Amino acid sequence: TGVKLSSWDTVHMACLAINEQESTFTREEVMKTAARFSAGIHRNSDLEKAFHDLKGHTIVTLDKTAGIYTTREMKRVEQGIVASVKKGHEAVPSLFPTTHAEERTNHLYPHLTTDQRNALAHILTSTDRVIGIQGDAGTGKTTMLDAARKELEGAGFTVRGLAFTGKAAKELNTGAGVTSTTLHGFLPKMNTPEFTPSAREAWFIDEASMVGSKQMSELIKAAEKVNARLVFIGDTKQLQSIEAGRMFRKLQETGAMKTVHMKETLRQKDEDYKQIVADIAVKRIDSAFEKMEGQGKVHAIPDDDERREAIVEEFTSKKDYRNILVVTPLNRDRNELNARIRDTLMQKGV
Repeated sequence: TGVKLSSWDTVHMACLAINEQESTFTREEVMKTAARFSAGIHRNSDLEKAFHDLKGHTIVTLDKTAGIYTTREMKRVEQGIVASVKKGHEAVPSLFPTTHAEERTNHLYPHLTTDQRNALAHILTSTDRVIGIQGDAGTGKTTMLDAARKELEGAGFTVRGLAFTGKAAKELNTGAGVTSTTLHGFLPKMNTPEFTPSAREAWFIDEASMVGSKQMSELIKAAEKVNARLVFIGDTKQLQSIEAGRMFRKLQETGAMKTVHMKETLRQKDEDYKQIVADIAVKRIDSAFEKMEGQGKVHAIPDDDERREAIVEEFTSKKDYRNILVVTPLNRDRNELNARIRDTLMQKGV
């Protein structure tokens, strides 16, 4: 437009731009974004001063020690989410009385674990519009949701699956039999003729820990409009560094969203591994490593070249190498390990 933005407007615009993706930000992130918007018009010192001036006004401090901030607008969005979820308490009828649901799940789904049955009963007996399933990794969330889908469809519901990523949407589709799509694909269609809600709607939202506050707000408003039930499924320990998904955790911590916790892992049949995974689930990392070291499951090779050679040998000597995963923090190690592994497999004629 040719209009020169003030340093305050530039910083504010940078904050809003970050909020499109993440609920919170650091001063460094704002300065970096503001410098791009400024395109050399403002000095860094001017932008720093503007950030300082805006604190307590349009910029809100969430954690002074860690230097975490948000905008007043985002604060209002998140307060609105909590209010909407609380407003949805006892807003819908339950599918079954608690006793009936317990008898039904025990009889029809004896293959489910106790945690899976508890989560299923939570979905079938709740009278809240929005409920949560906090599911640790490997606890069989998809199997539980398959049973929930059958029960809801049997009661005349249209069940829709929504996820942050296309991969998770596909897994909901194939694993739980729920017709699914991404949130990014679903929400824009809500106010178009393409979307025709049924009389009874139930939406499963997977990867809830990755859903941003603005998207969650939009989703809850859409559910209220068509009288849909929402089941948020996620893991608060997933992607902890991404603050965009903190609302799933906040709704649990404030008690606004009644949540059932699935802890019982299905992936580890070995009792020793179950104890290790249980430690990791509650962040007892030192204890988990002590157990693994005591069982000879940790091998430390200080020399870089020797370590890479050992990894290549370990990987290529196994018949089921396709089921083995090598994890490394550095790209250069990844490239070298991949090259060595492929060369070795080629030499073996694989």
